[in-house]
Amino acid sequence: TVEYQTEPTEAQVRQAEEKAEEEGGQRQVQCSINEQKQDGARLYDELCGADTAEGHAGLCEKHYKEYLVQLINNNALDPALFMDADDLALVIWQNDLVDDKPKQQSGVSEDDYKKQLLEFVQTRIRLMRAKKDVAFDAGAGGGGQGGVGGRREGNDPQEAGDRIGEVAEEAIDDDEEIFGDGDDDDM
Repeated sequence: TVEYQTEPTEAQVRQAEEKAEEEGGQRQVQCSINEQKQDGARLYDELCGADTAEGHAGLCEKHYKEYLVQLINNNALDPALFMDADDLALVIWQNDLVDDKPKQQSGVSEDDYKKQLLEFVQTRIRLMRAKKDVAFDAGAGGGGQGGVGGRREGNDPQEAGDRIGEVAEEAIDDDEEIFGDGDDDDM
């Protein structure tokens, strides 16, 4: 069971309510992750401050994805288990293995073909990673998630799987490589 956050902290909600009262607008929670920024030769920390979405634990989209990818990596979850055949084919393409990809034979069901693609991804991509001497747990740089409120325990494996699948799909859509390319600095 993997616990993950869905609600902003009480402090974030209070801050958003105060700002809404002052400005006479709607309450909008801002992302509170510290980011290191650069101004010329000077480095400084500043809150992200981007708007957050409902159910994103008080984090902007970028930082929520980093948080979920960190959970995936820290708990050794395999996002491939939650991908459909098209997503698996995309992962194969991203890893430049299209020529080796199993072809769907006539009479083979979509589910059976997905199982073939999944087996291919799980064996070949991991083998490639092992050859590059890259650890599976690359870690994500979400930084400082300790203050996020609203714990949610993933007691329902289907719900947790659906959410992880959504994250994997969003990451693929954004050309983020969950499976890694051997460069741990990407996250």
